[in-house]
Amino acid sequence: TNKMKLTVVLLLSTSVNLIVGDVDKNPKTIKSYPEKSLKCYSSLTKPDKKLICPAARANHCVKQVSTLTSDICGATEYFGDEYVNGECQYKKCSATCKPGSTNFNYEGQTFARTTYCCETDYCNSSNFVHTSFT
Repeated sequence: TNKMKLTVVLLLSTSVNLIVGDVDKNPKTIKSYPEKSLKCYSSLTKPDKKLICPAARANHCVKQVSTLTSDICGATEYFGDEYVNGECQYKKCSATCKPGSTNFNYEGQTFARTTYCCETDYCNSSNFVHTSFT
């Protein structure tokens, strides 16, 4: 029993190198996961909205902004959206990200949803200047 407890402690304190594949299947090494992993804001993380990205989603921070009004933000198919600083937003970590805009319908109205991508820690903040996303 003492030997098993010691093994668990050693496994928890050891740094690990993980290989993560991107869209083109080229490996990307994340050294010392989770310490060196990408960190993003996440709409679904409580209470501080900060997330150390899981290894499989540690390539991009994403911010999606919809033209939904505050009363219906989060009520559509995009249920995790939150109304922050005058915008209906959703933030997350992602393995892939394609910036751009798409339209969707809700209760007979058409709305736009724009995706912004970035690759530095916490770059998808609520007040981040949209034109700085790649």
